[in-house]
Amino acid sequence: MLIILFGPPASGKSTLLEFLENKNYNVLDIEKLGKNYKERKENFYKKLNTKKFDVDFLFVGAADLSPDDFLGDKKSIMLLPNKKIYKKRLFERKYKTKQNGLFKYDKFKKWSIFFDGFIIENNGSVEETVNKILKLIFIDK
Repeated sequence: MLIILFGPPASGKSTLLEFLENKNYNVLDIEKLGKNYKERKENFYKKLNTKKFDVDFLFVGAADLSPDDFLGDKKSIMLLPNKKIYKKRLFERKYKTKQNGLFKYDKFKKWSIFFDGFIIENNGSVEETVNKILKLIFIDK
């Protein structure tokens, strides 16, 4: 099953994937697969077709892709910190276009209504957020 993590820049996707990888989960960060939507999508499918993921779960950071880009057994999860924490994360990253980052936050906030309750407020520790995700996966399985 693909566990797909969505969210605006600085919502914690890559940080969570790194944490999960250190805990020996299988992860794939799409952001590292190209510079734009087309490259990332093409390289993602190539990776899936060439690498054997003989696992129960593959955690995927979805940078710029949409739930419709993923086929098969999947669970889409939106990571969305509250706006105050999000602004702080953008500042910590020295996000070059803060206004663009906030625009993306608002876009993802509106988009979150399509996630049927699979929205996680990523406001706490990485471990706390991972535990919320794992609980959500196993309860709904």
